[in-house]
Amino acid sequence: MTLDPHYTDADLVALYDAECGWSVDRAFYAALPGDLPCRVLDIGCGTGLIAATIAQAGHAVTGVDPAAAMLEVARKRAGGDAVRWVQGFAADVTGSFDLIYMTGHAFQTLLTDAEIAGLFRSVRGLLAPQGRFVFETRNPAMDWASRWDHRKIVTGPHGPVPLRRWVDEDTGDQITFTTRYDLPGGPKDSVSTLRFCTLPELTALAQACDLRVHQVSGDWDGSPFDAAHSVEIICELRH
Repeated sequence: MTLDPHYTDADLVALYDAECGWSVDRAFYAALPGDLPCRVLDIGCGTGLIAATIAQAGHAVTGVDPAAAMLEVARKRAGGDAVRWVQGFAADVTGSFDLIYMTGHAFQTLLTDAEIAGLFRSVRGLLAPQGRFVFETRNPAMDWASRWDHRKIVTGPHGPVPLRRWVDEDTGDQITFTTRYDLPGGPKDSVSTLRFCTLPELTALAQACDLRVHQVSGDWDGSPFDAAHSVEIICELRH
């Protein structure tokens, strides 16, 4: 897998929390472990915002991410010393976990059935008998190409940075888009490709890996998934 420059370039990593900071979806995942101490795995943990928050609440947390630059930020954040950080992928993690989650639509960077099946098999091997795997993916019924043609400003360590995002290609189940950051030293582009799975596709892939869809929501408030109108597909898989 080729990593997006947004996760590997130090200048862009420095903007990540400003662009993708605490929000309703982060709060949703941070609340999942509950009050009783449990073993938690954050796949694609990025800068470790959620993992560190959960660890500070008393849970045993492991965060795994392939991007060294993201983990460097994670280790230095408040609560970062309470997390076990692993550079790599789910297949590189050992242990047994009561809760495994994948946030920030990181699941959508898996572009093929084989990549998704590989993740599901790794997760199945890491889940405790009553364990849960929770992740979200955007509902392909929405017009994401239109939503991603926009401009905004994010405030980084050195001040405001204009950002522009546009779609390069939309094949129906995959969208490739470019995000341009107008940094003081000159513009930098980050090109990403994401896959948009339907719920039936996810269900079939999970079942093929001996996992079952236990619960599906369409929004962070827990409302039921509506294939025509929900923005998110929020899945909980179990053995």
